[in-house]
Amino acid sequence: MAISPSINTNNITLGKGEVFFGADRNTYLPFGLLKNGQLNIKSTTQILKDSSSGINVPAFVAPIGIEATAKITVAELSLDNLQRFLLAQAPAAANQIGGTVSAQVVTAIVGALIQLQAVISGVSTAIKNISTATKPVVSGAVSVIDATADTVTVSNGTKTFTRASGSFITDGFEVGQEVTTTNFTNSGNNATFKISALTALIMTVTKVDGTAATLTAETNTTITNLTFTSGVYVEGVDYTVNYERGLIKILPTGNIIDGQIISIGFTYLAFTNQTLLSHTQAIFEGHFMYVGNSPYGTKLNLYGYGIMTPNGSLNFADGDAKPIEMAFDLTFIPNAAYPAGSLIFADTEVGGVD
Repeated sequence: MAISPSINTNNITLGKGEVFFGADRNTYLPFGLLKNGQLNIKSTTQILKDSSSGINVPAFVAPIGIEATAKITVAELSLDNLQRFLLAQAPAAANQIGGTVSAQVVTAIVGALIQLQAVISGVSTAIKNISTATKPVVSGAVSVIDATADTVTVSNGTKTFTRASGSFITDGFEVGQEVTTTNFTNSGNNATFKISALTALIMTVTKVDGTAATLTAETNTTITNLTFTSGVYVEGVDYTVNYERGLIKILPTGNIIDGQIISIGFTYLAFTNQTLLSHTQAIFEGHFMYVGNSPYGTKLNLYGYGIMTPNGSLNFADGDAKPIEMAFDLTFIPNAAYPAGSLIFADTEVGGVD
């Protein structure tokens, strides 16, 4: 007697349907609409033959393994699938609570988009879901000074506001600008002035009409938000806001010019942030489910556990005309949920077209 393996290869073309992929057999997440798919199944059977006659001994024919691979093309573009295709990893999601940014200082470029950002847990994070109740304020320059760390002194004799550290110039102020001050202890120091002279630490002011300003002497060491603001711009005239995505666009017909330093204050609501991470693994694995939706004959479900690898090109050129397609190679591997290396086929229903 002699034992020899018998190898059979079957190719199955998967028809229209949906593809799901999940971490376990209880929860399958939508992966995309199947554009086309090719399933290759190679089964190996152990056969006992009579060495003299070469005839198989039927009682000793036993399967010893199944190797299955598939190539699937899904036609559904989403952040999830784009990340899976580019980096072979599901997106990382983080729930962010709402907050307020008093001043995001940027250099304006006419026609450009500005992504609103906030520092969350020490990391600069792109912000979306901007509040429409408390709309963004875009100004020519702003200084929000915490006097507990940066003492501010007001002098009527020299008509100056003096800060202990930081820089009015870096914050975007210039001689000739109008500046509005708020939150000072003496109400007379909260007004709109014109800047007549400027250094990093000292702002000298007059009234808006150029006559001498009247200030009240004070030295502030306790107020955390002493604010100097210059040139507030108008939404719809100087810029537009995409509240959902947290984007501001500088309009070419407005009053903001190229290279101008502007400050943006805004409030954002809670949102879920999904990120596209780099330098991640080249493959990912999990539970695969194909739900057939052919208009003819048997509607087949296919289950298995496998490793998914992106394989192909991504073409955005015709994105408006047709779905963007992404191709993946799938190798089925043993898992405790299935017999070693096997697939499970399920006949869901018989359909047809009258």
